[in-house]
Amino acid sequence: VGYGTQKKSSLTGAVASISPKELSKLPQSNLGAALQGRSPGVSVTTDGGVAGGAVNILIRGASSLTNVSPLYVIDGAFANNLSGINTADIENMEILKDAAAAAIYGSRAANGVILISTKRGKAGQLQINLNSSYSLQTPSKYLDFINAQQYAKLMVDVATREGITPPVRLTSQFNPAIDQDYQKLWFGNAPMYNVGLDISGGSENSTFYSSVNYLNQESILAYSNFKRYDARINTSQKRNKFKLDESISVNRTESKPNYAYSGAAYGYDIPLLPAKNTDKSLWGTNSEGFAGGLQSEYYIANPPSTPNPTFTTNNMFATGALSHFNENYTIITGSAKASYEIAKGLVYSLGLNGFYQVSTSTYDIPSFTLLDINGKNPAIQNRSYTQTKGDYFQYTMDNLLSFKRTIGE
Repeated sequence: VGYGTQKKSSLTGAVASISPKELSKLPQSNLGAALQGRSPGVSVTTDGGVAGGAVNILIRGASSLTNVSPLYVIDGAFANNLSGINTADIENMEILKDAAAAAIYGSRAANGVILISTKRGKAGQLQINLNSSYSLQTPSKYLDFINAQQYAKLMVDVATREGITPPVRLTSQFNPAIDQDYQKLWFGNAPMYNVGLDISGGSENSTFYSSVNYLNQESILAYSNFKRYDARINTSQKRNKFKLDESISVNRTESKPNYAYSGAAYGYDIPLLPAKNTDKSLWGTNSEGFAGGLQSEYYIANPPSTPNPTFTTNNMFATGALSHFNENYTIITGSAKASYEIAKGLVYSLGLNGFYQVSTSTYDIPSFTLLDINGKNPAIQNRSYTQTKGDYFQYTMDNLLSFKRTIGE
């Protein structure tokens, strides 16, 4: 626990241990998501439907108005999140839940601590493990919305009640063949596959553990996905009273979110208007065949007395298809610990731990034009390009003198 060891029967603080086997039962793109339901008092929320979405962890509720995230410690190195670690590399995971953790790590532990130790090699024969998984993600439920015919009847009833002439697209020019379900355009089944390889072994005085991993997760939300690449090497060297442990991992994530979707299709959820034209002739389209420009004959203005009602918003489904959003992160986590036994039971150790993160975010919406049903009134999207780069580095140095000896056993 923290910088030392204790018997479980002697613990007075709230500490929970999570078995790596439990974490590996449910494939996840982020280790934090795998903690859901694993420990009492630990709340985990994720960005539903978004591949590689952010994971928010609360230990015993929010204890601050600003930062409420716990402290993450991976092989002694402090980390900002759990996206830089492969679940298959974990040997032990412990969660320190109460204020006693502050006695070990200071005020940074006010929101709890998640301690992770990764696997190390064992003396003996060389071991090679290859693991892979494939899973299919599906929307839990589609909501039951009205169809095109029901929508047309509703709008005609509203127009009749208000004493105005119903739009022709809802009466004489109503086309029953057009019935667009926007839910199933935005959301659908998505695969996720993961493959990893680890090699470990060594002798009595020198051991190693190395691994590589690749994860590809498509999103149930259209036009978004997530990829992650992991590489790790852990070594241990021992000679007489001297011991050196080293760990280093490199992690890269490539995320393509869909910021065009914001929970509503901005009026384009009207089932009478197709999002994409199959023959590219009936509806005004751009070169990709996406419909654009919602005309007043598809709806009743609010209030109905509004003269010449218009609706000029862009087709957000088309915007999502044509836009390019990329968020890439490279994380390097490393630690080295040298220890020397000065006398029997008395050990001095020096540890150096570091965490380095480089991020690049690119939001590129190209210029395009979407036309209305008559091939007129173009809705022009001017190009928008934004790129943001950042880097973050932190390190800690530990000098520890410990004494451990059993007397009168």
